[in-house]
Amino acid sequence: MLHTMETKMLSKIEILDLYTFDREISLKIIESYEKNHSIVSNRDNFNLEEVLKITPYVEKLEKEHIFFIETVFKNKWPNDLVVYITYLFLRAKLGKFMTLNLLTQPVIDNVNTLFIDFFPNKLPDLLNNGLYIQSKNGIFFDDIERIILNKEKPGLDQVEDNRFSLILWKKDNSYIYSSMVYSTILGCFAEDLNDIDFEGKISNRDIEPFKKALIFCFTFAIILEAENTPTTVKDSNKSENVKKNKHLIEKKNVEGWIERTIYINKKTSSNKTKIQIGTLYKDDKILKQVKVAGHLRRKPHQENEYIYIESYTTTKWVIEGDKKVTYYLK
Repeated sequence: MLHTMETKMLSKIEILDLYTFDREISLKIIESYEKNHSIVSNRDNFNLEEVLKITPYVEKLEKEHIFFIETVFKNKWPNDLVVYITYLFLRAKLGKFMTLNLLTQPVIDNVNTLFIDFFPNKLPDLLNNGLYIQSKNGIFFDDIERIILNKEKPGLDQVEDNRFSLILWKKDNSYIYSSMVYSTILGCFAEDLNDIDFEGKISNRDIEPFKKALIFCFTFAIILEAENTPTTVKDSNKSENVKKNKHLIEKKNVEGWIERTIYINKKTSSNKTKIQIGTLYKDDKILKQVKVAGHLRRKPHQENEYIYIESYTTTKWVIEGDKKVTYYLK
Protein backbone atom coordinates (compact mmCIF):
# COMPACT_ATOMS: atom_id res chain seq x y z
CA MET A 1 0.00 0.00 0.00
CA LEU A 2 1.03 3.64 -0.37
CA HIS A 3 3.18 5.49 2.08
CA THR A 4 1.64 8.81 3.16
CA MET A 5 4.88 10.44 4.31
CA GLU A 6 5.89 14.03 3.66
CA THR A 7 7.36 14.21 0.15
CA LYS A 8 8.52 17.81 -0.17
CA MET A 9 12.16 16.88 0.38
CA LEU A 10 12.06 13.75 -1.77
CA SER A 11 13.48 13.70 -5.27
CA LYS A 12 11.68 12.07 -8.20
CA ILE A 13 13.85 9.00 -7.93
CA GLU A 14 13.03 8.66 -4.21
CA ILE A 15 9.32 9.07 -4.90
CA LEU A 16 9.45 6.32 -7.53
CA ASP A 17 11.26 4.07 -5.07
CA LEU A 18 8.09 4.11 -2.93
CA TYR A 19 6.32 2.29 -5.78
CA THR A 20 8.97 0.19 -7.43
CA PHE A 21 10.83 -0.78 -4.23
CA ASP A 22 13.83 -1.12 -6.53
CA ARG A 23 16.34 1.67 -7.29
CA GLU A 24 17.47 0.01 -10.52
CA ILE A 25 13.87 -0.04 -11.85
CA SER A 26 13.33 3.56 -10.73
CA LEU A 27 16.43 4.67 -12.64
CA LYS A 28 15.19 2.90 -15.78
CA ILE A 29 11.81 4.61 -15.43
CA ILE A 30 13.41 8.05 -15.09
CA GLU A 31 15.60 7.32 -18.11
CA SER A 32 12.57 6.19 -20.14
CA TYR A 33 10.52 9.20 -19.05
CA GLU A 34 13.22 11.70 -19.99
CA LYS A 35 13.78 9.98 -23.33
CA ASN A 36 10.06 9.98 -24.24
CA HIS A 37 8.93 13.10 -22.39
CA SER A 38 7.56 14.77 -25.52
CA ILE A 39 5.21 11.83 -26.25
CA VAL A 40 4.09 11.38 -22.66
CA SER A 41 3.41 15.06 -21.99
CA ASN A 42 1.75 15.96 -25.31
CA ARG A 43 -1.87 16.28 -24.17
CA ASP A 44 -3.04 18.02 -27.34
CA ASN A 45 -2.04 15.17 -29.64
CA PHE A 46 -2.31 12.30 -27.19
CA ASN A 47 -2.06 8.60 -28.03
CA LEU A 48 -2.37 6.37 -24.96
CA GLU A 49 -1.40 3.24 -26.92
CA GLU A 50 1.95 4.73 -27.93
CA VAL A 51 2.56 5.88 -24.36
CA LEU A 52 1.80 2.42 -22.95
CA LYS A 53 4.18 0.79 -25.44
CA ILE A 54 7.12 2.85 -24.20
CA THR A 55 6.16 2.82 -20.52
CA PRO A 56 8.24 0.33 -18.50
CA TYR A 57 6.44 -2.64 -17.00
CA VAL A 58 6.72 -2.81 -13.20
CA GLU A 59 5.34 -6.11 -11.94
CA LYS A 60 5.01 -5.00 -8.33
CA LEU A 61 2.47 -2.36 -9.34
CA GLU A 62 0.04 -5.09 -10.40
CA LYS A 63 -1.02 -5.46 -6.78
CA GLU A 64 -1.71 -1.78 -6.24
CA HIS A 65 -5.35 -0.79 -5.91
CA ILE A 66 -6.71 1.73 -8.38
CA PHE A 67 -7.43 4.27 -5.65
CA PHE A 68 -3.73 4.68 -4.99
CA ILE A 69 -3.74 7.26 -7.82
CA GLU A 70 -6.03 9.45 -5.72
CA THR A 71 -3.53 9.31 -2.87
CA VAL A 72 -0.80 10.39 -5.27
CA PHE A 73 -2.81 13.48 -6.20
CA LYS A 74 -3.48 14.32 -2.55
CA ASN A 75 0.25 14.25 -1.80
CA LYS A 76 0.71 17.14 -4.26
CA TRP A 77 3.62 15.53 -6.03
CA PRO A 78 4.97 17.04 -9.27
CA ASN A 79 2.17 16.88 -11.85
CA ASP A 80 4.29 15.31 -14.61
CA LEU A 81 5.37 12.57 -12.23
CA VAL A 82 1.77 11.93 -11.13
CA VAL A 83 0.74 11.54 -14.77
CA TYR A 84 3.62 9.17 -15.45
CA ILE A 85 2.81 7.06 -12.39
CA THR A 86 -0.71 6.74 -13.80
CA TYR A 87 0.76 5.26 -16.99
CA LEU A 88 2.96 2.93 -14.94
CA PHE A 89 -0.13 1.72 -13.11
CA LEU A 90 -2.06 1.08 -16.34
CA ARG A 91 0.93 -0.63 -17.95
CA ALA A 92 1.30 -2.99 -15.00
CA LYS A 93 -2.41 -3.83 -14.99
CA LEU A 94 -2.33 -4.78 -18.68
CA GLY A 95 0.34 -7.38 -18.03
CA LYS A 96 3.88 -8.00 -19.21
CA PHE A 97 2.67 -8.97 -22.67
CA MET A 98 -0.37 -6.73 -23.13
CA THR A 99 -3.04 -6.85 -25.84
CA LEU A 100 -4.47 -3.63 -27.28
CA ASN A 101 -7.85 -4.10 -29.00
CA LEU A 102 -8.97 -1.50 -31.55
CA LEU A 103 -12.69 -1.68 -32.39
CA THR A 104 -14.01 -0.39 -35.70
CA GLN A 105 -17.28 1.55 -35.75
CA PRO A 106 -19.38 -1.31 -37.22
CA VAL A 107 -18.27 -3.53 -34.31
CA ILE A 108 -19.16 -0.83 -31.78
CA ASP A 109 -22.55 -0.31 -33.43
CA ASN A 110 -23.17 -4.07 -33.40
CA VAL A 111 -22.30 -4.43 -29.70
CA ASN A 112 -24.48 -1.44 -28.79
CA THR A 113 -27.49 -2.95 -30.57
CA LEU A 114 -27.19 -6.28 -28.75
CA PHE A 115 -28.73 -6.87 -25.36
CA ILE A 116 -27.89 -9.28 -22.55
CA ASP A 117 -30.73 -9.69 -20.09
CA PHE A 118 -28.46 -11.27 -17.49
CA PHE A 119 -24.73 -11.82 -17.06
CA PRO A 120 -23.20 -15.28 -17.55
CA ASN A 121 -22.42 -17.35 -14.46
CA LYS A 122 -18.81 -17.69 -15.56
CA LEU A 123 -16.43 -14.95 -16.57
CA PRO A 124 -15.84 -14.91 -20.36
CA ASP A 125 -12.29 -16.02 -21.21
CA LEU A 126 -11.47 -12.65 -22.77
CA LEU A 127 -12.03 -10.91 -19.42
CA ASN A 128 -10.04 -13.32 -17.27
CA ASN A 129 -6.79 -11.40 -17.59
CA GLY A 130 -8.26 -7.97 -18.09
CA LEU A 131 -9.23 -6.09 -21.24
CA TYR A 132 -8.11 -2.99 -23.10
CA ILE A 133 -10.41 -1.73 -25.85
CA GLN A 134 -10.33 1.49 -27.81
CA SER A 135 -12.59 2.93 -30.47
CA LYS A 136 -10.62 3.13 -33.71
CA ASN A 137 -12.30 6.29 -34.98
CA GLY A 138 -15.03 7.33 -32.55
CA ILE A 139 -16.56 6.56 -29.15
CA PHE A 140 -18.22 3.59 -27.44
CA PHE A 141 -20.96 5.65 -25.80
CA ASP A 142 -21.35 9.17 -24.38
CA ASP A 143 -17.79 10.57 -24.52
CA ILE A 144 -15.95 7.33 -23.63
CA GLU A 145 -13.41 6.18 -26.22
CA ARG A 146 -11.26 3.75 -24.19
CA ILE A 147 -12.09 1.16 -21.54
CA ILE A 148 -9.56 -0.65 -19.35
CA LEU A 149 -10.91 -3.51 -17.26
CA ASN A 150 -8.50 -5.33 -15.01
CA LYS A 151 -8.70 -7.98 -12.35
CA GLU A 152 -7.14 -6.76 -9.14
CA LYS A 153 -4.43 -8.92 -7.63
CA PRO A 154 -4.89 -9.02 -3.85
CA GLY A 155 -2.15 -7.48 -1.76
CA LEU A 156 -0.88 -8.69 1.58
CA ASP A 157 -3.71 -6.96 3.44
CA GLN A 158 -6.46 -8.06 1.05
CA VAL A 159 -8.61 -11.16 1.40
CA GLU A 160 -10.86 -10.54 -1.58
CA ASP A 161 -9.53 -12.06 -4.80
CA ASN A 162 -12.30 -11.32 -7.29
CA ARG A 163 -12.36 -7.53 -7.29
CA PHE A 164 -11.78 -5.75 -10.57
CA SER A 165 -11.52 -2.16 -11.66
CA LEU A 166 -12.83 -0.15 -14.61
CA ILE A 167 -11.03 2.86 -16.01
CA LEU A 168 -13.02 4.86 -18.55
CA TRP A 169 -10.97 7.23 -20.70
CA LYS A 170 -12.78 10.22 -22.21
CA LYS A 171 -12.18 12.09 -25.45
CA ASP A 172 -10.69 15.03 -23.55
CA ASN A 173 -8.00 12.64 -22.16
CA SER A 174 -9.41 12.70 -18.64
CA TYR A 175 -10.55 9.48 -17.01
CA ILE A 176 -12.86 8.16 -14.31
CA TYR A 177 -12.50 4.94 -12.37
CA SER A 178 -14.26 2.61 -10.00
CA SER A 179 -14.01 -0.97 -8.80
CA MET A 180 -16.45 -3.75 -7.97
CA VAL A 181 -16.64 -7.48 -7.17
CA TYR A 182 -17.22 -10.08 -9.91
CA SER A 183 -19.28 -12.34 -7.65
CA THR A 184 -21.93 -9.59 -7.35
CA ILE A 185 -22.30 -9.43 -11.13
CA LEU A 186 -21.98 -12.96 -12.51
CA GLY A 187 -25.36 -14.58 -12.95
CA CYS A 188 -27.32 -11.46 -12.07
CA PHE A 189 -29.85 -9.65 -14.24
CA ALA A 190 -28.61 -6.57 -16.08
CA GLU A 191 -31.23 -4.47 -14.30
CA ASP A 192 -29.70 -5.52 -10.96
CA LEU A 193 -26.65 -3.37 -11.70
CA ASN A 194 -28.54 -0.62 -9.88
CA ASP A 195 -27.87 -2.51 -6.65
CA ILE A 196 -24.16 -3.17 -7.27
CA ASP A 197 -21.59 -1.43 -5.07
CA PHE A 198 -19.43 0.63 -7.41
CA GLU A 199 -16.68 1.61 -5.01
CA GLY A 200 -16.18 5.35 -4.84
CA LYS A 201 -19.38 6.13 -6.76
CA ILE A 202 -22.66 7.02 -5.09
CA SER A 203 -24.98 9.02 -7.35
CA ASN A 204 -26.79 7.44 -10.30
CA ARG A 205 -25.13 9.96 -12.58
CA ASP A 206 -21.65 8.80 -11.51
CA ILE A 207 -22.55 5.11 -11.68
CA GLU A 208 -24.29 5.17 -15.09
CA PRO A 209 -21.15 5.20 -17.30
CA PHE A 210 -19.72 2.21 -15.41
CA LYS A 211 -22.96 0.25 -15.88
CA LYS A 212 -22.78 0.95 -19.61
CA ALA A 213 -19.10 -0.02 -19.71
CA LEU A 214 -19.76 -3.31 -17.90
CA ILE A 215 -22.51 -4.29 -20.30
CA PHE A 216 -20.38 -3.24 -23.28
CA CYS A 217 -17.33 -5.26 -22.11
CA PHE A 218 -19.33 -8.40 -21.34
CA THR A 219 -21.30 -8.18 -24.60
CA PHE A 220 -18.09 -7.64 -26.58
CA ALA A 221 -16.39 -10.59 -24.87
CA ILE A 222 -19.41 -12.84 -25.47
CA ILE A 223 -19.85 -11.94 -29.14
CA LEU A 224 -16.12 -12.40 -29.80
CA GLU A 225 -16.28 -15.94 -28.35
CA ALA A 226 -19.77 -16.81 -29.63
CA GLU A 227 -20.39 -19.47 -32.24
CA ASN A 228 -21.03 -17.92 -35.65
CA THR A 229 -19.58 -14.59 -34.45
CA PRO A 230 -19.86 -11.75 -36.99
CA THR A 231 -16.47 -10.37 -35.92
CA THR A 232 -13.06 -10.82 -37.53
CA VAL A 233 -9.85 -10.23 -35.59
CA LYS A 234 -6.66 -9.17 -37.35
CA ASP A 235 -3.27 -8.47 -35.85
CA SER A 236 -2.35 -4.87 -36.55
CA ASN A 237 1.07 -5.23 -34.97
CA LYS A 238 3.54 -5.89 -37.79
CA SER A 239 6.35 -6.92 -35.46
CA GLU A 240 7.60 -10.34 -36.55
CA ASN A 241 8.73 -11.21 -33.03
CA VAL A 242 5.10 -10.84 -31.92
CA LYS A 243 3.31 -12.54 -34.81
CA LYS A 244 5.66 -15.53 -35.15
CA ASN A 245 7.31 -15.97 -31.76
CA LYS A 246 4.70 -14.90 -29.19
CA HIS A 247 4.95 -18.07 -27.09
CA LEU A 248 8.74 -18.04 -27.26
CA ILE A 249 8.79 -14.41 -26.11
CA GLU A 250 6.45 -15.15 -23.19
CA LYS A 251 8.59 -18.13 -22.22
CA LYS A 252 11.67 -15.91 -22.14
CA ASN A 253 9.77 -13.37 -20.02
CA VAL A 254 10.20 -10.53 -22.50
CA GLU A 255 7.96 -7.46 -22.52
CA GLY A 256 5.84 -6.68 -25.55
CA TRP A 257 2.37 -6.16 -26.94
CA ILE A 258 -0.13 -7.43 -29.45
CA GLU A 259 -2.23 -4.90 -31.29
CA ARG A 260 -5.47 -6.27 -32.74
CA THR A 261 -8.16 -4.64 -34.85
CA ILE A 262 -11.68 -6.09 -34.72
CA TYR A 263 -13.91 -5.84 -37.78
CA ILE A 264 -17.36 -7.05 -38.80
CA ASN A 265 -16.69 -9.74 -41.38
CA LYS A 266 -17.64 -9.10 -45.00
CA LYS A 267 -20.28 -11.85 -45.06
CA THR A 268 -22.26 -10.21 -42.27
CA SER A 269 -21.83 -6.61 -43.45
CA SER A 270 -23.03 -7.54 -46.97
CA ASN A 271 -26.10 -9.40 -45.69
CA LYS A 272 -28.57 -6.55 -46.07
CA THR A 273 -31.89 -7.98 -47.17
CA LYS A 274 -34.40 -5.42 -48.35
CA ILE A 275 -37.74 -5.29 -46.55
CA GLN A 276 -40.70 -5.81 -48.84
CA ILE A 277 -44.44 -5.50 -48.27
CA GLY A 278 -46.78 -8.19 -49.57
CA THR A 279 -50.30 -7.77 -50.94
CA LEU A 280 -52.18 -10.48 -49.07
CA TYR A 281 -54.82 -9.50 -46.53
CA LYS A 282 -56.10 -11.32 -43.47
CA ASP A 283 -58.59 -9.65 -41.13
CA ASP A 284 -57.46 -6.15 -42.10
CA LYS A 285 -53.82 -7.13 -41.70
CA ILE A 286 -51.12 -7.01 -44.33
CA LEU A 287 -48.40 -9.61 -44.75
CA LYS A 288 -45.19 -7.70 -44.31
CA GLN A 289 -41.57 -8.74 -44.38
CA VAL A 290 -39.75 -7.48 -41.30
CA LYS A 291 -36.07 -7.57 -40.51
CA VAL A 292 -34.95 -9.24 -37.29
CA ALA A 293 -31.72 -7.69 -36.02
CA GLY A 294 -28.71 -9.87 -35.23
CA HIS A 295 -28.74 -11.07 -31.63
CA LEU A 296 -27.08 -13.40 -29.13
CA ARG A 297 -28.81 -16.56 -27.97
CA ARG A 298 -27.67 -18.81 -25.16
CA LYS A 299 -26.90 -22.30 -26.47
CA PRO A 300 -29.25 -25.05 -25.20
CA HIS A 301 -27.97 -26.82 -22.09
CA GLN A 302 -24.87 -24.58 -22.08
CA GLU A 303 -24.95 -21.94 -19.34
CA ASN A 304 -22.10 -19.79 -20.56
CA GLU A 305 -21.93 -20.48 -24.30
CA TYR A 306 -23.66 -18.33 -26.88
CA ILE A 307 -24.44 -18.40 -30.58
CA TYR A 308 -24.79 -15.29 -32.68
CA ILE A 309 -27.94 -15.29 -34.83
CA GLU A 310 -27.40 -13.21 -37.95
CA SER A 311 -29.94 -10.64 -39.04
CA TYR A 312 -32.69 -12.19 -41.17
CA THR A 313 -36.05 -11.33 -42.66
CA THR A 314 -39.32 -12.99 -41.79
CA THR A 315 -43.01 -12.40 -42.55
CA LYS A 316 -45.53 -11.10 -40.08
CA TRP A 317 -49.18 -10.09 -40.23
CA VAL A 318 -49.41 -6.46 -39.13
CA ILE A 319 -51.95 -3.64 -39.20
CA GLU A 320 -50.60 -0.62 -41.02
CA GLY A 321 -51.71 2.97 -40.65
CA ASP A 322 -54.14 4.29 -38.05
CA LYS A 323 -55.78 1.72 -35.81
CA LYS A 324 -59.45 1.97 -34.96
CA VAL A 325 -60.16 1.88 -31.22
CA THR A 326 -63.75 1.61 -29.89
CA TYR A 327 -64.67 2.62 -26.35
CA TYR A 328 -67.86 1.35 -24.68
CA LEU A 329 -69.15 3.74 -22.04
CA LYS A 330 -71.70 2.71 -19.44
